[in-house]
Amino acid sequence: MKTMKKKHGEKSPTKGARIITLKELGPQLPLGVLGPDGSQVRDIELKTWNFKAERKLSRTMENVEGTADPATYVTYVLSELCPSLGMIGHSSNEAKKVTPGMVRTMVESMYMGDVWYAYVWLRREAVGNEMTLTPLCKTCRKEFSFVANLDTIEVRVGDQVEDFYWEYKMKRPFSVRGKEVETITMGPPRWSVCQKMIENPTDASVAFETTKAGIYYLNGDHSRRAVVLDSDLDEMHKVDITGIASASNGKHLGANMLLEISKEEHTCSAGHRNDYTMAIDWSYQSFFADSSK
Repeated sequence: MKTMKKKHGEKSPTKGARIITLKELGPQLPLGVLGPDGSQVRDIELKTWNFKAERKLSRTMENVEGTADPATYVTYVLSELCPSLGMIGHSSNEAKKVTPGMVRTMVESMYMGDVWYAYVWLRREAVGNEMTLTPLCKTCRKEFSFVANLDTIEVRVGDQVEDFYWEYKMKRPFSVRGKEVETITMGPPRWSVCQKMIENPTDASVAFETTKAGIYYLNGDHSRRAVVLDSDLDEMHKVDITGIASASNGKHLGANMLLEISKEEHTCSAGHRNDYTMAIDWSYQSFFADSSK
């Protein structure tokens, strides 16, 4: 997917996270679900995707067709084909008792980076590690074919959620319920925030929801997680809204969900070479075909 530019296992901008490839991580969540013994449960178990599973999944997709957004598609696909995901069905005996509804409930409470990774791993195991893409040449505006390798996706993994914490110092401190906020501790958002972003997919709404969902602590007080209401962020200045978004680059949990193509990796039919950063169509029909636009 992305040409590796970092040494495997290299430390990431947050204190305990590290970068490996999808192939190296395999059927394990990048962080996982906290188990009763305090450890992170990471296992991903997949059903065999045969015609029986295909028919059942197709019926499920038909029931939500027209009303489903991309986040719902991801949730439903995983609920049908992942009997074990984190704590749900983490032993073979428990897996037999798991229903798709139970998995959907679990998925909605999982970290966004874990959910996206499970989705990509499912695609890799079901269809293969290669995906043919047809980007548009920046020079001649004609499509060209490029085969991406999912195995080379960079994945940021960690042993505990604290590995993904990072601090942001406000350029314009603002007040939350009478207290001035000078620093914010950010961390990985949950999957449920995707639904809110898709319901109102404006740039402002996406920035608001991702910022709010990523706030863990205020002013370095880690005694308890901050409870942030929508109105609490009303006074946050534009310089900090964009500052947080910019500072978050490279600090995510899980897979890099953007395709990066260097000019050394491709040429269009007319011989033009350009660098590209593009998002893949992760919707069900496109992602689980052998090609995607």
